[in-house]
Amino acid sequence: MLEMKENSYSPGAFTIELNDECYPIAHDMGSQNEKAQSGLLHEYIHYLQDTVTYYGVKYRTELYSKNVNMTVAGGNGNSLLSLPEFAGMKPINIDANGRPTFEGELIGATAIKENMARQAEFYVYGTPQFDNSKAVIYTGITTLVRSVSEQLSESPLALFVIDDCCLGTTDPAASLMVILKNMETEKAEALLKLSDLELAHGLYDLCRNILENNGIEVDAEIDQTPFESEEWCYTVINNITCRIYPSEEDCKKDIDAALKLSSILDEQSRVNAQVRHANHTALADSLMDFKQNRDFEQLFAKYGTPLIKRTGICDPKYSNIDIILQ
Repeated sequence: MLEMKENSYSPGAFTIELNDECYPIAHDMGSQNEKAQSGLLHEYIHYLQDTVTYYGVKYRTELYSKNVNMTVAGGNGNSLLSLPEFAGMKPINIDANGRPTFEGELIGATAIKENMARQAEFYVYGTPQFDNSKAVIYTGITTLVRSVSEQLSESPLALFVIDDCCLGTTDPAASLMVILKNMETEKAEALLKLSDLELAHGLYDLCRNILENNGIEVDAEIDQTPFESEEWCYTVINNITCRIYPSEEDCKKDIDAALKLSSILDEQSRVNAQVRHANHTALADSLMDFKQNRDFEQLFAKYGTPLIKRTGICDPKYSNIDIILQ
């Protein structure tokens, strides 16, 4: 029952599931319920990771096919964040969702993705809106950042930018280690004293220079990355119909809606990739704008509207599919 009440994002079908408290915001973007806003923002950041970052574009087909082993995609033996040196005789385990963990904590690319979404919440709302008693505390990443700069570790926007730069590479975990190992601490801390705009753009430049000086390119191949195959389209359509229609008979009846929806999402992912390739600071810029205005409609207009449905319910009337298809 606890799991059914959690918010989640499914990369297999660009689908956000929101619990009973958060779901109404899908139909009322002007809602002033900060807890609901925070929940939606967190999951929307995962959608953006999936559609705007090079990492998301590169691994999307594999993620949809459920073939990516997260210990390889961003948490492999060559990535220090997978903690091979610290593990010793202690095993790196795979949890029920296929994510690598060390002593119960997420590691690798998965940890960076979650950390980025959480930092977005902290930056916009100041404090977490949900009970964190059961949430994973990403002490691995926090400890790594604090080893470089205590000040840096206390800035949600700075951590968001660093995570975003890492997710713009093929191996986010290894990229994070490179950034932290080579970070010019005094320069980074000087940026923290500037406006958000100067901080974000300055950190992007700093991180990109570090990565490129170490032979790691950011978003280098995003224009050349092949988009969705027939297999991907089939998988997405199947996932969408299974999530919003209560029976196989309904799925067949409404396959046209699923086809149209997958086409809309596919096209939006192409647009997002182009936005990111043209402007590497696009996500941070949008997050800063969102903090000022709390305007989901403006955010969705730029990056697209994923499928949002009520957690655990398969019925199109408990989703925003009509809004997307209009």
